[in-house]
Parts: sequence; structure tokens; C-alpha cells
Amino acid sequence: MHEREPGIRQDVPEEDILDQPYPPKVAIYPRCPKPEHAIGLRAHTDAGGIILLLQDDLVPGLRVSERRGNGFHHSFKRSQAVHEPWRSD
Repeated sequence: MHEREPGIRQDVPEEDILDQPYPPKVAIYPRCPKPEHAIGLRAHTDAGGIILLLQDDLVPGLRVSERRGNGFHHSFKRSQAVHEPWRSD
């Protein structure tokens, strides 16, 4: 994939790109066949440099929590970009 992108060095072996602390990955969550049984996900972290959240019209928003446990709810608009750098404290 990186060989076809303009402006990317051509001499970087693919294993050097994939051998990173957070290598690129794609997660697809298909529609639940029994949505009445869905209770959501447990608290978790999606680690990565860039996360694309592709929403449909049925999902009202996303709950984002800080490490201290203080959470907030934010409804993202379609095509909205959000950058939240990880805190070191």
C-alpha cells in the first residue's frame, strides 16, 4: 500500500512499517443480528495513531473517558475530525 502513495519513501521495507508499537489495523463491527440483546462494549482503549469512526444514522454518539475516570459524552457530526492527543500525566 505505501508504495502507491505519493510522497512516501519507496525504499522503506513493509516490515519496518508494520513492526511498530501500534501497527495499522482495520476493525469492522458488523450489524448485530439481535440488537435487542446488545448492551454495548466494556470500557476499552483503541490504540493507534489515527482512528476513523464511521458512524451510521442510528448511533447517537460516542462516550470518551479520560484516564482519571471523568467521562463526557459527545455526539460527533458526520465527517467531523477529532484529534485527542494522549496525556502523559
